[in-house]
Amino acid sequence: KMAIECTDLECIGEMFPVLWTQVGLGRMNVQAIEGDRIIVAFEDSVEAREVGMTGKISCHFTTGYLTGMVSGILRTRFEGKEIECIARGDPYCVHEIYRRDDVKPTETEAVVDTEAEFELEHGVSYLFKSENPEEGFMVFVDGATHGMNGLCITRTFPQRVRKKYNLSKTPILWLTSEAGKDRISYPHLGKLYEIIGDFLKESEKPIILLDGIEYLITQNEYKSTLKFLQLIVEKVAINEGVLILPLKSGTLDSKDMNLLEREMVVIEKLNELRREKEGHREEKRSNPLGKFIRKPEE
Repeated sequence: KMAIECTDLECIGEMFPVLWTQVGLGRMNVQAIEGDRIIVAFEDSVEAREVGMTGKISCHFTTGYLTGMVSGILRTRFEGKEIECIARGDPYCVHEIYRRDDVKPTETEAVVDTEAEFELEHGVSYLFKSENPEEGFMVFVDGATHGMNGLCITRTFPQRVRKKYNLSKTPILWLTSEAGKDRISYPHLGKLYEIIGDFLKESEKPIILLDGIEYLITQNEYKSTLKFLQLIVEKVAINEGVLILPLKSGTLDSKDMNLLEREMVVIEKLNELRREKEGHREEKRSNPLGKFIRKPEE
């Protein structure tokens, strides 16, 4: 916990260079303070010196450290990005830290005047093993248009998702390497975990679509992504939400897929979730997931 008292970015700008020098992470200059963002530059970055010439933006630890300091001191969530990097060949390492737009539960989408097509159990995370990623979207949209608070996290550009599925109120976050509003840049699992956790706690009937797990794995490695998913599955269960996770068959080897399947309810055919006809509904009502619920191992 930081014992530094500051109430705005002007104050941060005054104390940052001195504090950073004391930490021993290089010499810092404040380039600009504009509204809810601050831009700082390093002519000598310890991290850039350590990684060497990579030809790309590389000081991710420094960005995270700066963001954490500003967020902790001002008690407000900030995000950050490196816009120039010595490791890329730039003369300075330049970082932009800006206030984050929190993802809050919004009004639900207009409720469709029909019965929901799919029957979902609250507190359950579903793994969709299919060649067709549209199936996960279909189930998510069905829930979001039948009274559930939706949060869509995807590799597809948000406006395309909104137009295709007619989603006007659902928050949509884009997994991308480009920072900005409604984006999860350099997909940081800690940041994603925080956003999902807050949304689950603040929503009455949360349903979350996490489309792009393959991208998260390539950016963060499988073990880290699996641990992240395990924590999210726990959060979903505790907050009685629903998680939809599409994953193309063959993306993971059998060992890794087995580890993931142990954490979730596996859906291989969409009909497994379709509501029963009225005459056959009584048996399913006693156990909506039927054979798909795995008993805890002794």
